[in-house]
Amino acid sequence: MEMKRIAAAAAAALLTLTACPRPAARPAESTAQVRADSIVLERTRCYGTCPAYRLTLTRAGQVRFASVWPADTPPGAGTIAAADFASLVDEAARIGFWELPARIEGSRLCPTYATDLPSVYLTIHAGARTKRVDDYLGCMGTPELRALEVRIDSVAGSRRWIRVPELR
Repeated sequence: MEMKRIAAAAAAALLTLTACPRPAARPAESTAQVRADSIVLERTRCYGTCPAYRLTLTRAGQVRFASVWPADTPPGAGTIAAADFASLVDEAARIGFWELPARIEGSRLCPTYATDLPSVYLTIHAGARTKRVDDYLGCMGTPELRALEVRIDSVAGSRRWIRVPELR
């Protein structure tokens, strides 16, 4: 009798899983399809001492860093490998960056949020095509986008330039 109940429960679970609609697979745009020229990541101020800056990476491998607090953090410059830039563009395509809403807050991707947090503006320029996504960090529904933002910082090595300003 117990085996029949287990089998019935398993069948019901399987039926539920197969009956649920699955999201349509997004064909990822490859680097060849999206030949990006630059990636710009901007982090905004918060109500504390969050680092706020603009980071620009180009296909040619140039990296530029500009702080919102230039008196506390001077500008920086560096380089990255072309393959690293291409991998960031590929990752953006893989997560569906080009299909994301222009603003995460207020969209279906922000079902729950906290207040008083900074934002990240991520922009990719690809010829005449530009896509900017405003990602309020209080939103809790965009882990793949957050991972891309962190990876951009990591690839660029932005940590070497970040100085947290003193509270005045």
